[in-house]
Order: sequence, then C-alpha cells, then structure tokens
Amino acid sequence: MKSVLTFLEGGLRLGFQEWSNWKARRILQSRVRACPLDQVGRVAVYTAIFGGKDHLREVKAFAGVDFFCFTDDKDLRSKTWRIVRTEASSGDPRMDAKIYKILPHRYFPEYEFSLWVDGTHTPDIDVRYLICRGWNWRSR
Repeated sequence: MKSVLTFLEGGLRLGFQEWSNWKARRILQSRVRACPLDQVGRVAVYTAIFGGKDHLREVKAFAGVDFFCFTDDKDLRSKTWRIVRTEASSGDPRMDAKIYKILPHRYFPEYEFSLWVDGTHTPDIDVRYLICRGWNWRSR
C-alpha cells in the first residue's frame, strides 16, 4: 500500500515511511554526536565463521573500534575485518564458532569492551554509542 502523505524536507519529497525512517536516522545521528564516544576506550567487534556457513560483509570503520573475524576459511579476505585463521577443532562449525563467542576475554584482553556480531550482520552506527548508552558514565 502506497502512502498518501508526503513531506517536503530540504527540497526532497518523501513518502510517510521514507520520512519516518529519515527522521529516525536524524535523531539517532544527533544522539550519537552527543555521546562521549572518546571516553569509551578500545572496542573489539568480533565474529566467527566456520565451515563456510556465512559470508563476511564489509563494515564501516570507526575510530577506536577494531573488527575481528575468526575463521577456518583459508580464502577469506576483507578490507575492514582482521582475519584470524584457526583450525576447526570439534568438527561442528557451530560449536567451533561458539568458543570465540563466549570467551572474548581470552582473545581481547587489551580491549575495554567487546561486542559479538553474527557473521551475517554488520553494525551501521558507531558501536561505541551502544556501549555509551548501556554504561553509567558518571560512575567511572
């Protein structure tokens, strides 16, 4: 069903759904700008792909955020992810990936925060904002 309502914003003609998505993005961008991202520290965003189950998607780079992909795929390449090659140990790709998922403190001791993302997903916003929203900065 097409929207009947349209809005004019900066010379653009947007349908209701497009306008609400645009407005939500604008609100989110202003909240990200207002967050003290430089106080978050180093963040490791990581995923694991074993047995060729997923396809790694490129991500947008953010200051202070490093992206890691644990994999057994010798041919996997990326411009934005640091590929960490390892051997599958259990024979079950799901179990091999879970080792990295639940033990980030072993693999990222020098990072203040770590964030797991599924191999098929990529963050669209600065992940430090998610940490900022969930952390009580006054208690630091």
